[in-house]
Amino acid sequence: MKKIFVDDCPACEPVNRLIYELKKHKFRLTEQRLEDYHFQQLYFKLTGNLNFLDKISAEGFSKIDHKFICDCHWSTIEIQSSTT
Repeated sequence: MKKIFVDDCPACEPVNRLIYELKKHKFRLTEQRLEDYHFQQLYFKLTGNLNFLDKISAEGFSKIDHKFICDCHWSTIEIQSSTT
């Protein structure tokens, strides 16, 4: 699994793991940005089948609706339906 960087800021292991899992199931990364360099807080938006989210193991995250927020750096992974 290739480590993810946004503006030279590395994503934490839980974010790397979840994005890798989502991409493996045909989710498409549509946006990424650095929210706070000091805290290494990142933001990602992916599109895909929302029904798949119930099957995903999101260890290390708090889930709010279609957003996963990592417990260590508060990085956000937002999921949108590929049909919207």
